[in-house]
Amino acid sequence: MTKTPKANQNPYLDWLRERVRERSHRRKYGDLCAWLHEQDFYGILPNDDNRCSDGEKLRDRFGIQLNKPCSMLEMLVGLAERMDYILFNGYDDRTDKWFWLFVENLGLDPVLTDENDRNYAIVKRFLERKYMANGFGGLFPLRHKNRDQRQVEIWYQMMAYIEEHHNT
Repeated sequence: MTKTPKANQNPYLDWLRERVRERSHRRKYGDLCAWLHEQDFYGILPNDDNRCSDGEKLRDRFGIQLNKPCSMLEMLVGLAERMDYILFNGYDDRTDKWFWLFVENLGLDPVLTDENDRNYAIVKRFLERKYMANGFGGLFPLRHKNRDQRQVEIWYQMMAYIEEHHNT
């Protein structure tokens, strides 16, 4: 594992960290955001590339151009913002709540060490759609699935999750 940049060496990363209030989770998760920012996101199903667009729009908002693929961190923050908007229409920003829910749902290891390859395997499992058919091990586990979630684009997985867990 490569060393991650310290705070203030990368203002964009610091801004992303602030979006998800990493500081309040650091005791449990260490420097997970920096690590996720080093991992490239890619989609293997049609339309999952839209999640890249969500992540890359964060760059525009910050005012930075990067010549690199969308990171896992950018995709997760962008998706958390979308989920928050769907649920609360911008009324009260809970982006951090959804981001940390995604981290928990994926099962990312709370303690990152140089010798720990577990998180690499977890991210690869997610990207390659090797989680369970009901979505467990992915971002959006469902108690009642009607389709194999490994064959459903991330957006529609999120819609099913919202319907199952947040429909009032």
